[in-house]
Amino acid sequence: MPHIIGLVFTWIFRISLGYYVLWLYIGIHCAIFGIEEGWAAPALKNSKCRRKYGREGFTNGIAIGFILTACGGWVVPLYQAVYLIIRLILRLL
Repeated sequence: MPHIIGLVFTWIFRISLGYYVLWLYIGIHCAIFGIEEGWAAPALKNSKCRRKYGREGFTNGIAIGFILTACGGWVVPLYQAVYLIIRLILRLL
C-alpha cells in the first residue's frame, strides 16, 4: 500500500510540472501575438496602445505566469518543493 501512495504522489508531481509548460505557453503566445504595453497598470497605459512582441513579449508573458503563481498558484511550487525534500530524505535513509 505505501508503494501505491508513493506512485500517486510521484504522478501528481509529474503532472504538476505541466504548470511550467503553461508559463512557456503564455510567454510564447505573448511573443507571437504581442501584449499591450500597459498590461501591468492599464490605467497608466498610453492612448496609442502599442504592443510588445518578440523577446519583450515573451518576458512579459513569463512575468504574467509569475504573477499568477504569486496570486494563487503558489500551491504547485510548494507541493513540488515538499515532494523533492521528502524524496531526498527518503533516498538518504
